[in-house]
Amino acid sequence: MLNIYHTRMKTLIKRIAVCSFTIIFAFGFIRSASAHLYETDGSVTVLLHSNPDDDPIVGAAAALFFQIDDTANRFDQAQCDCSVEISKQGKKLFSSSLLRIGGASIYAYTVPFTFPEKAVYSIVVTGKPKESELFQDFQVKYDLRVDRDQGQEATPATNSTSGRSAKLIAIIAVGFVVLAGLVIFFKSKRKSKQ
Repeated sequence: MLNIYHTRMKTLIKRIAVCSFTIIFAFGFIRSASAHLYETDGSVTVLLHSNPDDDPIVGAAAALFFQIDDTANRFDQAQCDCSVEISKQGKKLFSSSLLRIGGASIYAYTVPFTFPEKAVYSIVVTGKPKESELFQDFQVKYDLRVDRDQGQEATPATNSTSGRSAKLIAIIAVGFVVLAGLVIFFKSKRKSKQ
C-alpha cells in the first residue's frame, strides 16, 4: 500500500511541476504591448503611433503617426481636412493640419511635436471631408503619458500595463496549480490512512 502511495505522489508532483513550468514558460514569452493607441468614432478608427519607440522623450522632437481606417470604405485621405490638437490640462499647446505621408508608409499622416514636460497630453484628431458627405466626420481623443527623460531607455509598457498584468496572471495561475496539488496530496494522504 505504501508503494502505491509513493507512486501516486511522484506522479502528482511530476504533474504539478510540468503544469507550473508550462505556465511559467508560456507567460515568459509574453511581451508588453506597444503604445499603439486605437480610437473609434462611428465607422472610422484612428491608430496613433509615436516615435521614438512608442515612448516620447520629454524635450526631444517626437513624430506622431496616424493611420485612419473606415469600415464603410468611404474614407479618402486625399479628400480629408484632417487636423490634430494637443493640449495639457485643457490648455491648447499645438494645433495643425495633419501632414500626408506618401509612398510605402503604413501610416497616412504625421505631425512633429516636442512634449515640453512630463505629463499626460490630450491628442484630438478631427477629420472632415472636403466634399460634403464623402465620408463621415470624425473626432477621436487620446490621452498619452509622456514621462521618459532624455538618455533614459525606452519602456514599451509606459502606456500599457498588459506586460505586468500577464506576469501577475502567470503568478496567480502557478499559485492555483500548486494549491490544487496540495489539496489533492492531502486528500490522498487521508484516504491512504483510512
